[in-house]
Amino acid sequence: HGNGELGTLALYCANEQGKFWESHDKLMNNEGYALVNEKVKNDRTKVADVATFLNSALDSGKLKSCMESKKYDAHITSDPQIASGFGYGATPTFFINDKVVEGAASWDEAFKGIVDTLL
Repeated sequence: HGNGELGTLALYCANEQGKFWESHDKLMNNEGYALVNEKVKNDRTKVADVATFLNSALDSGKLKSCMESKKYDAHITSDPQIASGFGYGATPTFFINDKVVEGAASWDEAFKGIVDTLL
């Protein structure tokens, strides 16, 4: 979505190092959101900024090299097309058994009722 391309590439590359979740958690907090959406904004010249930001979670040199290699670039266009082909287009989209919640939603508005019926 919007400014998330370099963040997405970073997560593909972090996965290579077995550090997807550690990197995900850093990118999905307020500081990571600000980096991706206010500073980096899909600017490929700022790959080093993303790598530096994630250096406590993984090898930033390997991350930078992976992101600059462009080996996951095709996923940036194919992943949304795959989701769209299944009928989903929101980020995020949650699946709770056979129920789907698309878009950002609060616990009380979207999830609590679904989960309570499953308990």
